[in-house]
Amino acid sequence: MSEWINFPEKKPYCSRDKDALGTEVLIWPRPSAGNATAFYGRRVTGRPEFYKYGAVIHGVRWWKPLPMPPKE
Repeated sequence: MSEWINFPEKKPYCSRDKDALGTEVLIWPRPSAGNATAFYGRRVTGRPEFYKYGAVIHGVRWWKPLPMPPKE
């Protein structure tokens, strides 16, 4: 699995498409509720941010891509 990446030193990919959900990644520190994944995109505010369930997540310092799903 990949190493943690410092944010904002390097940011996840962010699509400029109007209806794009963003890129789902693992984040740290994780939100107080839910699991440690979030989307990074423009969907909530129109500028690139981490968000989950329609709420912006502040204070993300590290992120990494999700692992590949298992092969069946």
